[in-house]
Amino acid sequence: MAKVRIGFSTHFEVENETVGIGTDSALDTLHVTGDIIADNIDISKGITTVTAYKGFIGNQVKLSNNINLDSEVHTLSDEIVIEGDITVSTGTTFTSGPDSLTVTNNFTLPGISDAEPTIGTMRFNENLGSLEFYTGVEWKVINSYVDMGNRGRGLYMGGNPGTAPHSVADIDYVEMATLGDAIKFGDLVVARDGPAMGQVSSSVRGIAYGGHNNPQGGEDEIDYVTIASAGKGTDFGNAQQATGWGAGCSSSTRGFKLGGYVGGAQANIEYIEIATAGTSYDWGADIMLARESCNGFSSPTRGFIAAGMNGSTVTGTIEVLTMASKGTATVEFGEMVGKRRGVGTLSNNVRGVMAGGRYSDPQLGVYTSAIDVVTMSSDGNTQYFGELTQGRRKPAGVSNQTRGVFASGYVAPLQVSTIDYITIDTAGNALDFGDLFTGRNGCGCASDSHGGLGGF
Repeated sequence: MAKVRIGFSTHFEVENETVGIGTDSALDTLHVTGDIIADNIDISKGITTVTAYKGFIGNQVKLSNNINLDSEVHTLSDEIVIEGDITVSTGTTFTSGPDSLTVTNNFTLPGISDAEPTIGTMRFNENLGSLEFYTGVEWKVINSYVDMGNRGRGLYMGGNPGTAPHSVADIDYVEMATLGDAIKFGDLVVARDGPAMGQVSSSVRGIAYGGHNNPQGGEDEIDYVTIASAGKGTDFGNAQQATGWGAGCSSSTRGFKLGGYVGGAQANIEYIEIATAGTSYDWGADIMLARESCNGFSSPTRGFIAAGMNGSTVTGTIEVLTMASKGTATVEFGEMVGKRRGVGTLSNNVRGVMAGGRYSDPQLGVYTSAIDVVTMSSDGNTQYFGELTQGRRKPAGVSNQTRGVFASGYVAPLQVSTIDYITIDTAGNALDFGDLFTGRNGCGCASDSHGGLGGF
């Protein structure tokens, strides 16, 4: 029975009864059908479902029991207070994204650290200024660039002009997308010929790796230049071994020197991290055939060494290594068309090109203009591509993804200043491009867009 007291304040009290508002069949102590507008609701016992008025602005939500919030409250003006052990469920799985996750202090993802990273973990390397990912074995740089139309420069560094002192510091450059004579770029720190022959460079830096300095002999100097801006070379560090006329190749991060000559043909492989100046490192394995007067080229993942000689023995063997895997030995890739030494090389991401050189077989002629080509992703022998405009040994090659440009060389008794070009994807004879600033042979090479760039 209900009790009603009317006085200073009205008091309505119900014991052992149910009250229905908007219904004549109340199911609980208070059963309301319709909207309730309340200034203060005190829920102290039991499990209660409260659906708030749509658009309601709450001052405070205080939770002291397990409550299922199926609410249409859109705005909370103050705070949510949770007392004790409370389970709150919105009836859906929590999800978040970059636009809805706000962190005001520290936020840590589990399982991600330099000590125990998971495969695929990414980080920013502040020392190198590069984005890296973890392979499960080591951190690798993510190579990415946006071509703003300013790429395509090739450098020819050092060389032998044929007259005393037989080594020069000259650096010439060409813009490969156009035709014309080479332009003076600057000078190396140390004059020399035969630095690692092949394009040793990233998209930013060009490297002159080792070489031969007359009359001193083998040179361990490593110089670097910034390809986009002309100027003098800067000391990078020192090679493990003072050798000249070895092969050079590079990925987007590493530069290699394979073989070379110092008192005889060598078989060692060493490398540098192009973005970080310092001493070179031993690769931990050797090439199969010790050789000098050889040359190298690259795909985004593989480095190649071609041709060369050991004493009086000339080879046409091509070897290949995986540039990201330290300590791996080279394996045989195939054979060139005719054994020869002093070839020029270049590549885009797909094809490796070898041109010129000097045959070991007199019946084939002393100097050749032949151009060979291979597809770097599949092992095999070279195929005939075409002819240079002039047969010679030790031409130097630079390239972008479309065009290859061979310059310099030697045809007894003259040093060559001729520059030829080819379209790498289309077989055919080379065409005249222009001339070097000075005629010479045994140049080191670099470009900002060769076949080794685009990998790790």
